[in-house]
Amino acid sequence: MQDDFNPKQWQLLYKGSTPIGMFTVRIHLGQIGIVSYICLLEEFRKQGLGVTLHKKAIDMLIEGRATIYEGGTLESNIPMQKTFMKNGCEHVGTRVIYKNNR
Repeated sequence: MQDDFNPKQWQLLYKGSTPIGMFTVRIHLGQIGIVSYICLLEEFRKQGLGVTLHKKAIDMLIEGRATIYEGGTLESNIPMQKTFMKNGCEHVGTRVIYKNNR
């Protein structure tokens, strides 16, 4: 299992020499590509750079031989939903999530 907190697994996106965002990916069961974490620094949001960052993550999964990409976000995260669509992802369903605050 990949350790998502291993700094060697994180990829940075730069604008010039300034880091603007980061992501980490993993391949589950040898074929399912997952972007475990993706973010842009706040001052670089709303500039279309999230689409570039997400595309870079998908490309890395393809290079790693993932044959399926599964992504998800909160229902309230409209910018990320638009990013999925701009990168050719198709909405195929909604998950029910449970939590326990004990």
